[in-house]
Amino acid sequence: MIGVDYLLDLAQSENDAQLNQALQRAISDNQAWITFITHKNPGGDWAEVYPEVADPEWILSGDASVPLWHMAPLRQTGNYKPPFSYQLAISHRLNQKTHSGEINLPQPSLNGQFLHYQLQDYLDETGGTDLPARAELKPVTHFSYRFSQRWLQPLIDFSLPPEQVYTNVIAWELIEAPDQILQQLNSESLQDAVVIIAAGGYYAAGIERDGDDNFPLPPAVNYWHRQTGKDSSHLTGGEAHAYMTHHLLSNRLVVPIPDLWMVLAAAVVGKALAIYLADRPKQSAIPFATALAAGTAAYGVFSLQLYVSGAIMLPWLLPSVTIWLFVLPVLLENYHEQA
Repeated sequence: MIGVDYLLDLAQSENDAQLNQALQRAISDNQAWITFITHKNPGGDWAEVYPEVADPEWILSGDASVPLWHMAPLRQTGNYKPPFSYQLAISHRLNQKTHSGEINLPQPSLNGQFLHYQLQDYLDETGGTDLPARAELKPVTHFSYRFSQRWLQPLIDFSLPPEQVYTNVIAWELIEAPDQILQQLNSESLQDAVVIIAAGGYYAAGIERDGDDNFPLPPAVNYWHRQTGKDSSHLTGGEAHAYMTHHLLSNRLVVPIPDLWMVLAAAVVGKALAIYLADRPKQSAIPFATALAAGTAAYGVFSLQLYVSGAIMLPWLLPSVTIWLFVLPVLLENYHEQA
């Protein structure tokens, strides 16, 4: 499974013919699944791979967009391409099924039906794949786009160290010493690996500036980099796609519950507690405050455990503050009257 994170929609040079031959060898000799990135032009059309580089029937294409810092959603209708990471993940799953002996699966070929249509027919017949259902765009998420929100759209989980998600390999080192690189990777081959060929780590790739394929470094990734002594101020598009592909294959899609929803719920709970407390004896102020503080801490522990075990992220700070803003004035009033 090879993902090419370069937009090759225009003629480059005589190297196009060499790349074309390399792609043909990869497909004919190894039945390699190859996915190129694409993006939608201002006119609404998708940028296609230059035909001198690859015949469209051999390859898949995937949307290169990285919605900060959320998973790119899979849309079932409209003029949309599947996310680049989704194409890599589904290729990996089908390749595993082929190795396990399943038959009648889509296969890359230089002389056959378009790979895209093979894949689509297979998905229509089987009803989908075993990739997480959370990857699909939900109606409530699509509705929230009208308000520039992303309700319930899974996040990229940067709490995982990069070393657990992907391994960076310098291209020229792999070309010059493939056996040594494979030894470092503790692998005999890359046959079962998902390989993303991407720019990054050198000046021409724009490592010193934000751009189409460089993003501000998320604080969590910055923390992991400090632990390993890595000096980097940006996250490349290839690294973001690696995270998304990893999450799809490991079923690690973290769904954030919107702050607004929880703040509204906390406002109702806080108002109810304030009314309840106002009718209680004045000497109950300190015990009630202690119980509320314990409840706030318990909610924090519960939200953390829900994130770890269920990949659901509940906001803690704003809902907790909202409840205290309703209850604290009543507590202070009761306390002063008691004093």
